[in-house]
Amino acid sequence: MKRKITISIIAILFFAINSFSQNFINAYTNRTAGSTSGSIDRIVTDNMKNVINATMFSGTIVVGGVSYPSNGVLSAMIIKRDDNDSILWSKSLGCGKVVILGGLYTDNQNNIYATGYFGDSLIATNLDCAPFPISNSSGYKSFIIKYSPNGTVLWSNSINIETGNANSNGDLFRITGNGTNRIVVSSFLYHVAPQTIGTSVLDPADGNLFFAEIDNNGIWQYATVFGGTSMHLSLSLAMAANNDLFISGEFKGNLNLGAAGILSTLTSSPQDFVCKANPAGSFVWGMMLESSSWWRTEVLAKNNNVLLFGCFGGSLTLGGTTLTSGTYTTYLTEIDNSGSFLWAKKYGNYETQFYTATRNNNHLFFTGLTSSSFSSNQFDTLNLTYATSLPAANTYSAICYILETDLNGNPLKGACYSLNFPTLNTESMACTDSKTYLTGNALGIAAFGGYVITSVPINSSNYVAVFTDSANIVSGQTYYDFNSNNIFDAGDVNCNTKLTLTKSGNAITTIVNGPYQVGVGTGTYTSTIADAPLYYNYSPSSYTSAFSTLTNQIDSLNDFAFQPITGQNDLVVDLVLGSLRPGFSGNAYATVTNVGTTAKSGSMNVTINHPDITIATSTPAATSIVGNVATLSYNLNPTQHITYLLEYDVSVTAILSSLVIGSASAPDGTDLTPINNFDTIHTVITGSYDPNSKEVYPRGNIAPQFITDGSALEYTIHFQNTGNDTAFTVVLTDTISNKLNLSTFQLVSSSHPVIVNFYENEVWFRFNNINLVDSTTNEPFSHGFVKYKITPKNNCALGDEIKNTAYIFFDFNTAIITNTAITLIANPSGVDEIDRNKNSSVFPNPVNGKFTTVKSKNPISSIEIYDAYGRKLQTINANKAFEIKVATDKLSSGVYFVKIYSGDGVYSEKVVVE
Repeated sequence: MKRKITISIIAILFFAINSFSQNFINAYTNRTAGSTSGSIDRIVTDNMKNVINATMFSGTIVVGGVSYPSNGVLSAMIIKRDDNDSILWSKSLGCGKVVILGGLYTDNQNNIYATGYFGDSLIATNLDCAPFPISNSSGYKSFIIKYSPNGTVLWSNSINIETGNANSNGDLFRITGNGTNRIVVSSFLYHVAPQTIGTSVLDPADGNLFFAEIDNNGIWQYATVFGGTSMHLSLSLAMAANNDLFISGEFKGNLNLGAAGILSTLTSSPQDFVCKANPAGSFVWGMMLESSSWWRTEVLAKNNNVLLFGCFGGSLTLGGTTLTSGTYTTYLTEIDNSGSFLWAKKYGNYETQFYTATRNNNHLFFTGLTSSSFSSNQFDTLNLTYATSLPAANTYSAICYILETDLNGNPLKGACYSLNFPTLNTESMACTDSKTYLTGNALGIAAFGGYVITSVPINSSNYVAVFTDSANIVSGQTYYDFNSNNIFDAGDVNCNTKLTLTKSGNAITTIVNGPYQVGVGTGTYTSTIADAPLYYNYSPSSYTSAFSTLTNQIDSLNDFAFQPITGQNDLVVDLVLGSLRPGFSGNAYATVTNVGTTAKSGSMNVTINHPDITIATSTPAATSIVGNVATLSYNLNPTQHITYLLEYDVSVTAILSSLVIGSASAPDGTDLTPINNFDTIHTVITGSYDPNSKEVYPRGNIAPQFITDGSALEYTIHFQNTGNDTAFTVVLTDTISNKLNLSTFQLVSSSHPVIVNFYENEVWFRFNNINLVDSTTNEPFSHGFVKYKITPKNNCALGDEIKNTAYIFFDFNTAIITNTAITLIANPSGVDEIDRNKNSSVFPNPVNGKFTTVKSKNPISSIEIYDAYGRKLQTINANKAFEIKVATDKLSSGVYFVKIYSGDGVYSEKVVVE
């Protein structure tokens, strides 16, 4: 049974409600029992769709099963997750006293930069960012740390900023950059001696706030002070495409911007300001707005212009536009590079105090505080009704909004969430192309649609909430229901399969592996399983989800339980060969998978047939290795598999282009589809080899008959860590050709556990926590691969080329681009000769007469004929002949498989009888 909506709540509460609209698809906290988190929270994303969040904590916090005790009164925690919310790594940052982390930033290479301050007014401290710790005598230092994508500290640097008691405002510590070699940070500055920062002398006598540029190698370039006597409440930094720097904030008193003039507040209230500095750090222009955002303003770069967010009450004139509001209302304006206002908009008629903002390539997202005193609010052209964004049970005292607009500020959609205190409870946002992340402090309770986070009464909790760009959500779970009780309980496991959602004849297909969420629009959608695992019935056969409007609803509990048909025996064998170079070693991967429903045990034999190749080692250990033959054992429950890594040696005398035949087999007399109990690879000795490559099988050309038969191309992506350190994460991205049917994608095997995601026409393979050693440390274990099958589209025509290239990211660094695997659709030559890279052939094929001829380069001992269901129909004794005629006149039209036993191995061919 399903209903709209029941959600398993992340964190502490679990409850069920009937129906409401929202865009939130997850929320979680890093606080654990006995700890406090959430005093200052920051979040960023990188180019690989990963999300990095930071929070302050005291006590002991547990992340991914690892305990982190606070090193001092207050420590910082940085956590990196992938697009599936799986933890990739976590790091704590302490000094024995106080650490405040105020800013996070990622560059184009997915490196992570963190800035803030640490220390104590009385004792010496040491920031524990090994291998580049920062020591400090009494007082406080601002810091910047660069982390590699895998969390290794690459360098750190610091500036003395205070000898007495520190200003605790983390909003003054900001960071931005141009994605490559320019990074700018900001900080307060009090009671320290003048110090040289790059080409500048930084002196608190000139002012108590500054920004400084550092390059990507950790070398300071300059520092610029905001002069004057003023109190600063917060800052925001954004770097334009031309490397100009935009800065906004709130201040009281006088703000000296050098050649750009002096700004002076008109009242005792803080005033908003915005200014621009050139790439050398000199102020170019600045202006004060007749508004007081109190808590925060925000700047985001838009090419060479800047978008400025804040809030105001009364009236506010921005260029030629005057905005009016009776209470605090959010404003957004675009300012060009020379300081002229281009347009301005307000959002909300009643109490929409601005919090924070972010953007992706096409959209803006921003949040703020509104009020539970009102049932709705007008956000420019969008009326946001709170009741349709929050269940009544989750409407706490502080109602917040999140709004999505285009880059010109025109509203697209919005939603509400609620907390039980109003003061800047959302501190930071970040987004990818499909998700937006919010983080902040839940002091007591926070609700994001149906996702609720609570904290114990005396402790605060940080939160991360995930907002989706999709209007409606269909969610559920796919799992192997081994005890057939339609409940996911002990012993059951997630099922990796493909889910198809169909609306009015149009279908979308996605890979799911257990819990899933699919974004959809309006209309009625039918959810079905695209490729149910063999020998399992599933229940139910389909679900229907109806969405009348874009009201941001979740239709949940669309669960599919795959229940075993008893007594089904079926093993699948797969073999992958690596490099075959004279005088070098190579790796083979042999995998046997139990796709049946009974436990199976036995032996798999692997042969690499070439006179100059011997198998050296196996991991796990082989039962036996004799020359080029390895015997490997398996003991598998249903759905389990085992992969053996075999290292082989190629003699220096091996002849280039000589044929190598690799075969793996796990014979089983009870197997229902014996044709897939063996796998054979035909390849050749090569003089050179790229360890990061992509290959396709069949190699070369395919005939139009290949398309009409519905045959699949098999792609293998090989990768090797040739760096000088362990790779903790490997991601492969593969843009699928528009001539391939993505809905037919099937993962065949991989060297390590892999997560597969679809992003439109891209397939991403994520190897999280792979810990792939470098090639100098352990060459055999520095390799990996993934193999998949996919079928060409039926409209592929003669002369079409199917091209595929993969991109390999080691720890999210610059991509290694593989070769392009090319398949040409061409008419067969019509000759009946064996391909030089194959050991056997069948001709004619397709067959429309009474006979077809099987040929082999080696004497054939026997031939077996199987139908498409794997049933053996006939055995023919060939008496060591090199070719033999096979009668087909009694075979009905269809696809058959010929299993050829010869002196050097077992091979298979597919035959089509017309």
